[in-house]
Amino acid sequence: TGMACALGSTLKLAPSAANYIPRVHSDILPALRDDSALVIALYIRTGRTDQLLRKKLADSTADKTQLVGYSQHIVSCALELERDHLSKGKFARSVWFVATDSPNIGRAVVSLYDGVSVEIAQEEKPQKVFQRRVYTTASRGVQTKAQISPKTADFAEALIDWYLLAESNIVVSLGSYTFAHTAALRTGRPIYTPHYKDRKGTCHVMELPFMENVTALSPVY
Repeated sequence: TGMACALGSTLKLAPSAANYIPRVHSDILPALRDDSALVIALYIRTGRTDQLLRKKLADSTADKTQLVGYSQHIVSCALELERDHLSKGKFARSVWFVATDSPNIGRAVVSLYDGVSVEIAQEEKPQKVFQRRVYTTASRGVQTKAQISPKTADFAEALIDWYLLAESNIVVSLGSYTFAHTAALRTGRPIYTPHYKDRKGTCHVMELPFMENVTALSPVY
């Protein structure tokens, strides 16, 4: 939590970030920082950029267009967490942020889940309807390994996605990817991961030594 405090107080997203993700300051950040919203960050890694790097495939060949396998499990986990937290009556709306190495997957999640009315039975209260908004940067998810001579835009898009993941209450990711782990560490957020072998898409919080005191509801500075 000390590292989260230090990083959270020193790292700021520069105005020039809008040169790479035009809506980041005008739309995305204000939505993620809305105190009345439950903000869930989804990190969906499809392996697309790894395929591009190894096999030198054309971009359209490697990019997926449907939520299948791990991608769907991440979404199912987010839906479960959304129901659980909204039912407690502490939030007025739901906001998702999707970071992914597949622009098509990001667009697919927005197309399927953005603008949806979510009906939730709250504790000791009548059922309530919440509005969900879904944002993604549509970054290209390009690999930044030195041997492929990455461009400044490649680094910038990756860093912006990493920064935005932490502007949430909860981060959802598969358990093996440190991109989302280090992002969550920046603001001391809990990481949830799906039981991907469970067709019901249930999920659980990851028990990481450096995350044992984090909370989904407030920073731990």
